[in-house]
Amino acid sequence: MDPLATALDQLRHAGQRITPVREAVLGAVLASDSAVSHADLEQHLGAGFDKVSIYRSLEWLEQHGIIHRFASRERTWLFSAGDGDGAHLHFTCSNCGTRSCMDALRLPRIALPPGYSCDSLEVLATGLCATCAKAG
Repeated sequence: MDPLATALDQLRHAGQRITPVREAVLGAVLASDSAVSHADLEQHLGAGFDKVSIYRSLEWLEQHGIIHRFASRERTWLFSAGDGDGAHLHFTCSNCGTRSCMDALRLPRIALPPGYSCDSLEVLATGLCATCAKAG
């Protein structure tokens, strides 16, 4: 089964309502080779859906653990498939702009001073992706 059908089945089995905009947004996020911004999705989906509906769909999908978000260098939210479970590295290529989750690279647990607790941890690395590094 393809990732979109799997995610939609998961949501339906949990009793969630799948609207056309939610399905379109999820399909676009899953189809992308890179993390996407709200503006990327607006451009990709065209005039069929308004920006507020796209934004609300992104929030809804994140709340249900289907996608996760992280901040870009430009201070915009980027969205990627998966629930972001566990702290992992995010990477942006400074040459081509590809934005990726490095799920296999788990971040170490941070020892905070007594009385502090950490709800989330975000690390954004920049440099050259494998394709750009290979091209020289």
